[in-house]
Amino acid sequence: MKKYLLVTFLVMLSGCSFVNTVGMKWVNSDLKPIWLSEQTSLPLTAHFEGEKSYVYVDIDGHHLKMLVDSGASFSALFDTPKVEKMTLPRQAELLIGGWGDEEGSLAYKTQVNVFDLGSVRFKDMVLAVIPVSTSKYYLRGDEATFDGIIGHDVMRHFAWTFDKVAKQIVLSNKAYSGQFKTHAVSFSRSFSKLNIPARFQLTADHTVDMPIVIDTGSRHYLKLSAKYIEQHKLDMGRLVEAADFGLSGKTQHQRGNVKSIQIADLTVSNVKANFIPTEDEDELWIIGNAFLNQFISTLDYHTNTLYLRPREQGFQSRYNLSGLELRKLRSGYFVVRSVTSNAMNTGLEVGDIITKLDNQDTPALSMDDWLDISNEAKAHQLCWARSPIDQLRVNKSQCKTVTFSNITGFNVMY
Repeated sequence: MKKYLLVTFLVMLSGCSFVNTVGMKWVNSDLKPIWLSEQTSLPLTAHFEGEKSYVYVDIDGHHLKMLVDSGASFSALFDTPKVEKMTLPRQAELLIGGWGDEEGSLAYKTQVNVFDLGSVRFKDMVLAVIPVSTSKYYLRGDEATFDGIIGHDVMRHFAWTFDKVAKQIVLSNKAYSGQFKTHAVSFSRSFSKLNIPARFQLTADHTVDMPIVIDTGSRHYLKLSAKYIEQHKLDMGRLVEAADFGLSGKTQHQRGNVKSIQIADLTVSNVKANFIPTEDEDELWIIGNAFLNQFISTLDYHTNTLYLRPREQGFQSRYNLSGLELRKLRSGYFVVRSVTSNAMNTGLEVGDIITKLDNQDTPALSMDDWLDISNEAKAHQLCWARSPIDQLRVNKSQCKTVTFSNITGFNVMY
């Protein structure tokens, strides 16, 4: 009864946009994949950036780059230059919320004739279209380096295997056959979210069993409720300021470590975690792609099972010691999205364009390169400019040597 009253109240507040958005969760429920080949296992044209996984799809003859996001209830497009050329029909208005502390992003519903994922086809598919100008996810339009999101409505038909090292994503219309030394855990589906049981050793004397959501769209290792830490008065050691961005804007939070997480018969120690402000202590417990990419991971929707196959080098978290959150632009340069207190003396501001890192032009550097650089406790040279990217000149950039330091209790345990 309480849930019914809450939904009724939200509808009264939000109107048709809210109702239309809720309906998007089921709008493709009758969608069926059509296999255009005899293959039962299909390697996709894949691309990995930082800790995110992308595949290329053809929608009504347009070749688009899409984020694979198990945390998304439905698939969506951004109005990038490629998507704008499609002249998609504009249907009902939507208000799409997600990660972030601000309002949701305005969007609209559309329909496409053919959605080809390699040699698998979907026909007459409904998608959301999120204009970059209204999305809280972006600071500027040229941050949209991918064209959309593949969500639960597509993912639920297959077993997906992700191998970042091999740069390969494979989907299958058959159940996955786990290999030797592969850890397996069953997931449950709540609406479109995938939940697995996990046990957290948060401190030396505090353990909690908590279901967590599998989110391949998240670039983080773990997102955990700061409310839980506060309510149980836990000393999590050294925490650092952080910020992140989603479809509902910016979220300020803190990062630290958990002593271990146990999933089925797998135990991983010293895992970086983001502690997120929440209303309830059991809200927003998430395992993200930075964790999953440490393994060859398979999400098998046929058997509702997550498989994790360890790599030889074992598990190791990367830490951002810079105090800067950067994003790639379509030009290849980095833009500064957040500057936390330990980076205030750099002189950098939100919106600055990073032109060089350690004497390398940033268009030649990947997001993984930046994650490695920001994980190195040493002096780094940064060059940046404040003029628009299309007017950048070398003589307009300013440079400074900045030291990224180890933080005891954060990236150095003892």
